[in-house]
Amino acid sequence: MGNMKNIIIIVILIIFLGVAFYFTRQYVAQNPEGFFGRSESISIGGENINVLLADTDEERVRGLSGRASLNQNQGMLFTFDKPDFYGFWMKDMNFPIDIIFMNNGKVVTIHPKVSPPERSENLYIYKPDSPSNQVLELSSGRAGELGIKV
Repeated sequence: MGNMKNIIIIVILIIFLGVAFYFTRQYVAQNPEGFFGRSESISIGGENINVLLADTDEERVRGLSGRASLNQNQGMLFTFDKPDFYGFWMKDMNFPIDIIFMNNGKVVTIHPKVSPPERSENLYIYKPDSPSNQVLELSSGRAGELGIKV
């Protein structure tokens, strides 16, 4: 009887691992950037910052929402096809950030130390002072530490 119980447990474990492997392969096939998104390293003020790239509508809407934190040398870079007055909000954010609007790499507006709202209704929309085609989000206070200025 005990031997049969062990066989059943092993069969269930094999089935579970097979299903997990199948869904992992499906996810990777549909998301070539992997589990953590596409990223690249950029240099700002002599420091390397690893930025997640957000250049699709889905990635831009999700942004950093739901993440627990952002390391000091991490960020997210949003890119757009053409300059415009793109708006950013702090929906489902769990930590403060700096929002840096750029047009072709030139900083046009900085919203420093933006804190998440206490409630998700009536979210404030952060916009640039002039059209931009890139937005960089960094940990709160990093723009000042790195010497980023308009």
